[in-house]
Amino acid sequence: AGGQPYCERHFHPIAGRCVTAMAQRFHPEHFVCAFCLRPLAKGTFQEQEGKPYCQPCSGIIGVPHGYGAAP
Repeated sequence: AGGQPYCERHFHPIAGRCVTAMAQRFHPEHFVCAFCLRPLAKGTFQEQEGKPYCQPCSGIIGVPHGYGAAP
């Protein structure tokens, strides 16, 4: 237990940069919109049912504006 963090998307160890969002850790290239799969930046996504969405896709799927956005 303890030690190196693991990416929540592919469950591989994270040795370099890490994105922490939604109480999880990701490789930066694996923190992507659940709909269009484009990379996300912390604070620029909407969360619904535990999944991150970019602003354009959150409008398509009906995530309320500001819901779940990281500070």
